[in-house]
Amino acid sequence: MDFKFNGKDAPNWLIIEDSFKLPNFHVKNDYIKKENVNGAIYNSFSVDALEFKLPLIIRNHFVKRSTDEVREFISDFFYSESEAFLEFSFTNKKLLCSIDGPFELKQNIYGFEIIELTVKSSRWYYELNGEPNKDNFMNGQLTTFNAGIKTPPVQYIKVKEDATILSINNETTGKSVVFGKEVSDANMLLQRNMGVLNAYASDIFNGWPNIAEKTALPVVGTAKGKYTSKDNVMFVDTFGDRIGMSDWFGPAKYKQLDQRVSGNWEFECRIITPPSKNLEMGRKQFILLDELKKPVAVIEARNQSTMNNSIEVIMTLYNENKSKQVLYYENAGWRQQGLVLKLTKTENKYTAYVGVDYNVITGMRYSTHTGRYIRTFDDYAGDYKRALVFVQTQDLRAPNYDPMKFNTSYAKVQQLAVESESPYIFSAGDELVIDHDKHLLTINGEPKYHKSLKSDYFEIVQGENIITVNPPSIIESGYQAYRERYL
Repeated sequence: MDFKFNGKDAPNWLIIEDSFKLPNFHVKNDYIKKENVNGAIYNSFSVDALEFKLPLIIRNHFVKRSTDEVREFISDFFYSESEAFLEFSFTNKKLLCSIDGPFELKQNIYGFEIIELTVKSSRWYYELNGEPNKDNFMNGQLTTFNAGIKTPPVQYIKVKEDATILSINNETTGKSVVFGKEVSDANMLLQRNMGVLNAYASDIFNGWPNIAEKTALPVVGTAKGKYTSKDNVMFVDTFGDRIGMSDWFGPAKYKQLDQRVSGNWEFECRIITPPSKNLEMGRKQFILLDELKKPVAVIEARNQSTMNNSIEVIMTLYNENKSKQVLYYENAGWRQQGLVLKLTKTENKYTAYVGVDYNVITGMRYSTHTGRYIRTFDDYAGDYKRALVFVQTQDLRAPNYDPMKFNTSYAKVQQLAVESESPYIFSAGDELVIDHDKHLLTINGEPKYHKSLKSDYFEIVQGENIITVNPPSIIESGYQAYRERYL
């Protein structure tokens, strides 16, 4: 097996022995099975040693290197003034460690020389977004005891005096995350996010440049109630004048949102469709873009046929090489009227909407949209979670054609919040009880309804889980560290 240490590739004559198994540093609980007892009775727990042997095979064919040369190279290769990353070719996990002798070469059964080095490790490193984060290990304690059932649904957390524990359900990983950090502008951050749990978590995972200074403040709150934009409109525009008659591809017009929008949001526009005699080969596109001006979603109204007067509406989500058509709608026998298009993201659900609210010919304004057409898509895999930063519009139609086209009445982007959201920041001394069966979170005896509770972030057993988090910050350079299991 190939490997790297401190960013350096090992030479092809120095490899890890195939029999080597990556040690497990997770807490191990020992249970005793007794007759006439439901479940298993807790006996003890232990942690694998943070020190192990790394067996390396030296393929010194035809004795190209002397024993002293091999020892000297290995000693220099693994030298580091501080702990460095040990990387393995078979996993994306990295081990922050120091490596030392004894530098004693032995013969293995295949005739090659072998050396077993001592690895002393302080923490695992989990790669996220391909960027290093040296501060992601929560160094502290996790103590458990069990009352007789091996995997109960109830989890207890006691916040220690020397730490702040913060908990969210992260929309990117879908896991319950517990971590700690205190910042001075906590209230400002909560107001800015209007109490939306996932908004700030999404900002972290998308690498907001100033996150190192602002530092995320995840919160626990409810997700019951109606989604509303309140006054949090990030963008409203008509995109200006019509394009010229001879333009086949109208010039792309970019508008930057007042604020980066993540979490729950809604795009809405109203366009005036041309009369049926002007429908030949015309289309209007609204493209929602991320910070790199890559498409997040495309909302399009079009007519590409000279054989009928139908209008097509298509809404599609994009992420790199992936795409998902959320809505396709066709209306034959079209007439000139106001067309309302919406694409809404709430948690993992996307809702696409088409409605008519205005008859241009008669001047009649409908109190509610008529001819409504709605489709939904659940993004369980989290493939389409990027934040919105820009809106682009473009008109495409045949040259030298009637300038009457799809005109924009308005287009807007809104950040959505939950009206009944009640964010809560844990502080020293707080006690949390999470009931995963009842989806109930109790903080200091007061029920709080958490939108999604998952236990797979912890190795939990029935009884008390006391967690101390240290160092004070696990956020660095705009990326949020996370673990599959707590140490």
